[in-house]
Amino acid sequence: MKFKNKAMYWIIGVIGLVFLTWVVYGYLAVRSVEQLSYTVESKENGYEIRNYPAHIRAQTKIEGNVASASSKAFGIVAGYIFGDNQSQDKIAMTTPVIQKQSSEKIAMTTPVIQNESAGEFSFVIPSKYKLKDLPKPNDDRVELVEVPAKRVAALQFSGFFTAKRFKAKEALLIERLERDDLAYGAISTVGYNPPLTPPFMSRLEVWAELE
Repeated sequence: MKFKNKAMYWIIGVIGLVFLTWVVYGYLAVRSVEQLSYTVESKENGYEIRNYPAHIRAQTKIEGNVASASSKAFGIVAGYIFGDNQSQDKIAMTTPVIQKQSSEKIAMTTPVIQNESAGEFSFVIPSKYKLKDLPKPNDDRVELVEVPAKRVAALQFSGFFTAKRFKAKEALLIERLERDDLAYGAISTVGYNPPLTPPFMSRLEVWAELE
């Protein structure tokens, strides 16, 4: 019986240590990473209105929904910042990672069709760089673009990164914007944490560009 009790204590201790290590990793993983700055214009009922300055993104076009396209697109753009460029320079990671949806809705007939085949997946380039200073990508699927200042409505949440979860939050944000009579444009899904972050510590967002 004593042996069983000791074994149980060891198992609980190991599980506790693994869990603590997981939490510490989730905390430290984004501490040293530059985040795209913004100012909060207002906090509405259930979302924030933010102002983002002009910045540079490395991006690629993607096909499919959040789940099917993210992994492939991540590899393409990550390759560029990890040294797959003409200077073989490594560029520091920043947050967030942004997946912009570009949906074409065809109405007035049945059924209504929503095509999500032309979105964009992008990393924000660190603020110290200017476009002219960045090395040219080796992969012609990677574009370097200057993004003008933007005003967005942001709905923040945590949990697992899934297409179903983002769709539900997107619908909720749109419902609140329409309730408040705010015109909006492109919708983006946004992530701030590496894949192994504990879901309860993750920071996920849906953005709607405001007109």
